[in-house]
Amino acid sequence: DATGLRLLQGDKLLQKLKEGYKPPVIRSKLSLKTRMSEIELHRELQRASGALQGRVVLDGVSSARYQTVIAAEPIASFYCSTRPEELARAASIDTTPERHFANLELLQTDDERLFFDSREVDGRLLSSPVQTWCELVTGDKRAQEVAEVLRDRLLKEMATGASDG
Repeated sequence: DATGLRLLQGDKLLQKLKEGYKPPVIRSKLSLKTRMSEIELHRELQRASGALQGRVVLDGVSSARYQTVIAAEPIASFYCSTRPEELARAASIDTTPERHFANLELLQTDDERLFFDSREVDGRLLSSPVQTWCELVTGDKRAQEVAEVLRDRLLKEMATGASDG
């Protein structure tokens, strides 16, 4: 490695991350229904967030479908640093709350860690693989199984210094 640094015990590092992981504090949540295509939704939320001088990224569970093999959740959940209603309005999304058929969830948070090492992949705004793994490994049994697959990939990337993102 060009820096002269090398990770020797990636599995122990991930175990410590799991033990210390605390889910983000969500200040405000809005569930909505949108007819936008997936890519159009990402593009509009990114544009609107920039106009509001905020940040937006898919949460780890929603990002997982692009980072590993997992059945897609029906709702795309995004962390945002601005008020969900403002972000939705700026993205031309109907702000009428949707209880039963929501396919979009906006989660306002002040937790900057969620935006660290986020990636834009094929027009999608994804959480970092480490954030995704932390959310999955602390989730339900199915999520934990998916986390194991992602864990193996993370360890391989740590060992080689490579990244797919």
